[in-house]
Amino acid sequence: MPRVKVLLFAAAREAAGAGEVEVQLEEGQLDTAALREALAAQHPALAAPLKSSALAVNMDYAPPGQPQAFREGDELAVIPPISGG
Repeated sequence: MPRVKVLLFAAAREAAGAGEVEVQLEEGQLDTAALREALAAQHPALAAPLKSSALAVNMDYAPPGQPQAFREGDELAVIPPISGG
């Protein structure tokens, strides 16, 4: 069961009150949807920001629902929506 570090930015950081959290993944949680569920379950304050945020795994964007082999020590990030003008 891998334990991964999750970096938080903007609204997610404010909701959690920290710049990073750790999440324990169960066997079979091998996609970004499962990661979102585990994050929300283990850190309930992140449930709302996760709905509109992208995820990155080891500095690469991870498309929603994409199969992903999470490993112990992986670095994930919750990236908020970016607006520009």
